[in-house]
Amino acid sequence: MLWSYVLKLVVLLPLICGLMIGCLYLWRRLESRMPGRPATRLIHVRETMMISPGLRLAVIEFEGRNLLVSVGRGGVQLVDKVEGNGVEGNGTTPAAPNPAPMTPATPRRTDFVSRFAPKKFDQ
Repeated sequence: MLWSYVLKLVVLLPLICGLMIGCLYLWRRLESRMPGRPATRLIHVRETMMISPGLRLAVIEFEGRNLLVSVGRGGVQLVDKVEGNGVEGNGTTPAAPNPAPMTPATPRRTDFVSRFAPKKFDQ
């Protein structure tokens, strides 16, 4: 009878401790993503975009400025900074002027074999 109690204790105590540590770890990781938290941070990541497997662009808002940074294995580099947040009062981005439509210099090939033909560049 005593051996069954000790066996249950040896098996269940590490299991319960592991579950508690796992829950605390998940709470810590997901705490910043919970909705309804007041925005008390000075830095806000607006958008990120993966450029290549080791390189990512991020738009960060800091003190009313938008910073475009490049994040890679070598570190973080500032690419550009813009005063203001780039958003109009109604929450939409300002309209850009209509660019001229781009017309390709050469007609587009649609057959399968011509896709792999060497490309000719004008010099």
